[in-house]
Amino acid sequence: MYNFPKHFIDAILSKECILFIGSGISMWSGLPDWGRLIEQMVEFLSDRRLQAEGKSEINQILSRGDLLTAASLCAPLMRKGNFRDFIDEVFIDPNPKPQ
Repeated sequence: MYNFPKHFIDAILSKECILFIGSGISMWSGLPDWGRLIEQMVEFLSDRRLQAEGKSEINQILSRGDLLTAASLCAPLMRKGNFRDFIDEVFIDPNPKPQ
């Protein structure tokens, strides 16, 4: 059995964590890959309150392929409610189906 860190288990149980499993299989359903997901997050934030210079900085980082840093810059800009709205907009509302 695996011994996962307690904070990881707590985040899953409190629904503050989303697991992305697989290597692109969700894309068959029309869902975004990791890079496109971060791009959509930047647009989502831009529609709400992200300043132009913040958007430009994150897009520069994305263009270098540094997805983890770009996501790390987006994370503190997301309020809890906004994050839920974003997840709904990207993953729930489109009602993805395998193609």
